[in-house]
Amino acid sequence: MLLYKAQLVPNPAQDRFAVQVNGAMPGIEVRLKITELNGRIVKETTVQNGNVLAHSFQPGMYICQVFIGDELADTLKLIIIP
Repeated sequence: MLLYKAQLVPNPAQDRFAVQVNGAMPGIEVRLKITELNGRIVKETTVQNGNVLAHSFQPGMYICQVFIGDELADTLKLIIIP
C-alpha cells in the first residue's frame, strides 16, 4: 500500500507547477529529482509540499521522482509545453 500519492499541477505545465503530496503534512519539505527520459538529471531541488516550482525546462516529457526524506514517495511523468 502506498503511503503517499503525489501530483504535479498543472501537468502539462509551461513555466511553473505545484507539487502536492497527499499523505504528507502540509508544508513539509519534499525533494524532487527531475530527469530526461534517457536518465540525465536536469534538476534536483527541495520545495515545501503544495508550493509552486518555477523552471525553465525545454518542452518535452520528464520523469519526476518525489521524495519525503530519503523515501521515494511517488514517480510521475511531467510534460512541459511551449
